[in-house]
Amino acid sequence: MNSNCRQWRRYACHALLLLMILYTFLLCGCGILPQEEELRAAPMLRSEEIDNYVLTQVIRSDIQVSSSIRATYIPSEEERLSFPVGGEPIGRVYVSLGDHVMPGDLLMELNIDSYNEAIRLQQNELDNIGLSLSQLSASWNIDLEEANLEDAWNAAQGTPSNRAGTVNSRYSNQQVLLNSEYQVAQLRMEELERQKAMRQIFASIEGTISSLDVFEAGEAVVKDKNVVTVTNMEQALFEVYSGNTDLIEAGSTYEIVCNDKSYTVTACRPQDLEQNNVKENSMYFRMDEADPDLKQGDIGVVRIVLEESKNTLCVPSEAVQEIAGETIVYVLDEQGFRQIQPVTVGIVGDKLTEIKEGLSEGQSVILK
Repeated sequence: MNSNCRQWRRYACHALLLLMILYTFLLCGCGILPQEEELRAAPMLRSEEIDNYVLTQVIRSDIQVSSSIRATYIPSEEERLSFPVGGEPIGRVYVSLGDHVMPGDLLMELNIDSYNEAIRLQQNELDNIGLSLSQLSASWNIDLEEANLEDAWNAAQGTPSNRAGTVNSRYSNQQVLLNSEYQVAQLRMEELERQKAMRQIFASIEGTISSLDVFEAGEAVVKDKNVVTVTNMEQALFEVYSGNTDLIEAGSTYEIVCNDKSYTVTACRPQDLEQNNVKENSMYFRMDEADPDLKQGDIGVVRIVLEESKNTLCVPSEAVQEIAGETIVYVLDEQGFRQIQPVTVGIVGDKLTEIKEGLSEGQSVILK
C-alpha cells in the first residue's frame, strides 16, 4: 500500500514538471511571434476645415461710384457724295482722307476724256457761229449805210427807192438762221457739260474728307454708292440718348470714350449751339477737337463720378454681406474656424467696397 502511494506521487510530480516545462515553452514562443501593428485612429476633422475657402486680402485702392451717359455722334454738317451713273471707270481722285476742302472743289471724276473732246469741238462750233454773227453784223451795217445813201440820192432825184429795206430783210433772215444754229449748239454744249458734271464730284460745303473709297486704276464705279464724305467738324456733337441728364451741367467739360479713344467735350444745351440739326429737348456734348475717324452714329460714353475715395482700405464687394442689419465679412480665426467680423463700410462700388472700420490692410477675408 505504501509502495503504491509512493509510485503515484512520483507520477504526479513528473506530470506537474512536464506541465511546467510546456507552460514555460509556450510563454517563450509568444515572445518570438511578431507583434501586430497598431492602427492609428482617424483624425477628427472640423466641418470648417473641410470647406475649401477662397481667400482675399484687404488692400488699398481708389474707389469710384459713377453714372454712365451714352451719346450718339452727329457731325454738324456732312455730305455723302456719289456718282449718279455707274459702270464707268474712275478717272482721277484729287483728295486724300483728312484733306480740308472748300465749296466748289473738285474731289474726283470718272474718265471724261471723250466729254472734254466733245465739249472742245462744240465750243469751236459756238465760236464759229458767234464769229459769223459778228461778221454778219459788220456787213449789215456797211451795206445798210450804202443803201441809205442810195435811197437818199434817189429820193433827191425824184425816184424813191427802198434798198435799205431789202438789205435789212436779207441780213435779218441770215441773222435768224445763225441765231437758231447758235441756240442749238448752245443746247448741245449744255447737255455735254451736264453729262460731264454727272461724272464729277464737287464739294458743296467747307469741311474735311472723312471717308474716301480707294479705287484701282480703271475700276468701274457703282451708281449712287457713297464714295466720298465731306464733314464740317467745326462743331461736331454727341447727342445724349440715355442716362441721367440731370447729372450733366451745361458748360462743364467731360471725357467721352468712343471707339476706344477719349475726347474732351463740353456739355451744351440746344440754345447754346449755332446749328440747325439739334433737338429742342436734347442735351449735347460739343467736341473741343474733332476727329475725322468718327462716323455718324458712333456711340460714346461719359462717366460722371458721383462719389470717390482715394487710397482707401477696401475688399471685393462680393465678400461683404449684411446679416440681421449688420454689415459683416467672414475671416478665419487662429484655429482655422470661420468667424464673423463686423465692419463699417463707406463707398460701395461695382467691384470694391470701402472698409472704414473692422479690418486692417493685408488681412485675409473669405471671398467665398
